[in-house]
Amino acid sequence: MLHLDNIALWNFFTFPFLIVIGRRGTIYIDPDLEAIEKKILLAEEFCHCYAHHISQIRADKHIVGKTEAQAKRMSAYLLMPAKFMENIYFTAAEEPVMISDIADYFAATEEFAHFHHRVDGFSNVKGNVGSIEWLE
Repeated sequence: MLHLDNIALWNFFTFPFLIVIGRRGTIYIDPDLEAIEKKILLAEEFCHCYAHHISQIRADKHIVGKTEAQAKRMSAYLLMPAKFMENIYFTAAEEPVMISDIADYFAATEEFAHFHHRVDGFSNVKGNVGSIEWLE
């Protein structure tokens, strides 16, 4: 059990954890996770360290939700830069590119790729690249 600011934390290594002092921080990640998950979690926690200066332990659920969404989106842009996304768009001009293809290209999960693009894929539509979104 770890005590941080008089708060006990059980199962410390079952989730990534960040201790921030100013713009410096220490990120703890379970060493047994798969490489892709480690990469994604490290990027997300880095984005928390870089962009946020609040303790999520005492913050309300709305603030936590907002900071989580910001960190996930920022980490998606960090790991899938726009410069390399151009390759995806050029390919989509020739053949459909699904979100699973994008995830594979960047060695990420489909869920993570959705934080960069909120669509299910790209395809050529009447000479222009358009987005694909599946309706449920």
